[in-house]
Amino acid sequence: SNDYGEPAYALIHRYGMRNDVTIGIHAEGTTGLNTFGPELTYLLHRSGVVTLAASESVRHDRGAYAGSLAYQYTAKNLSARLFLLDQSRDYTTISSLTALEQVQMTIGAAVGFGTGDLGSVSLEYARQDDYGDRRRQVAGVSYSRGLGRDFNMTVSARNIREERSTQEFFLSVSYSPRRQSTLSARHQSTRDRIMDTLEVMQSAPVGEGLGYRAAVDRTATDDGQRTTSFSPSGQYNSRYNIFRGDYRVERSAAGTMESYVVAVSGAVVAAGPVVGFTRPVTDSFALVQVGDLP
Repeated sequence: SNDYGEPAYALIHRYGMRNDVTIGIHAEGTTGLNTFGPELTYLLHRSGVVTLAASESVRHDRGAYAGSLAYQYTAKNLSARLFLLDQSRDYTTISSLTALEQVQMTIGAAVGFGTGDLGSVSLEYARQDDYGDRRRQVAGVSYSRGLGRDFNMTVSARNIREERSTQEFFLSVSYSPRRQSTLSARHQSTRDRIMDTLEVMQSAPVGEGLGYRAAVDRTATDDGQRTTSFSPSGQYNSRYNIFRGDYRVERSAAGTMESYVVAVSGAVVAAGPVVGFTRPVTDSFALVQVGDLP
């Protein structure tokens, strides 16, 4: 389809005034909506980082406001994070244009501790209130640890309180016998479904070479629906292009669905007097000449 909806824009700029002070501005908008505001980040030397931000949204000539406060601390074995967001009823961003009720306040905190021998554990809590008098609270704990040289395990549990109280559980075990190669198994249960995944992956190299991924997923829902899918994909980085193919087949009681994508991408790069073909460029580069050495 060539229907992408209304055009939109996004802008962010940050400037380091000193080693411990950074200021910035952010803005975004679409037809009938513009949101913008300043930001200040202050480094508390060895005690963490504090960020203050304010924003105004103007939608159909009607203004609304929001403000946030964030704190983050990171040390060798300890990390902590605090967050507070408060906004007026009509404050709107592009992502919240279709929301049934606007968020009024969000608060959150997390703390983590870890060592190389014992693994890492983290605790989190978040609460969100909206202008429809609804409240959502999430409390969770997660633990991750390496099992020998090649294995890693992650397990987490969350309790979600809203109109109904639910529990979520996640377990992942991965095996990496070689660099960029991973075999993993995942299990996840939520309020209304259970999902199991087995995946093998070889990451594509930065330069020339082959990468691939294949996954088998099985999903079971509370209403008795069962779905199984198989989704292999491959990517080859040549000198001048990236060739990629994706395939997915999904089987359920409703039947079988198949889809595939084949793509070729590349770039034309101009650096001084040199123009050439290469793989897609996702960053900026400069060609510097010192004396006779380019």
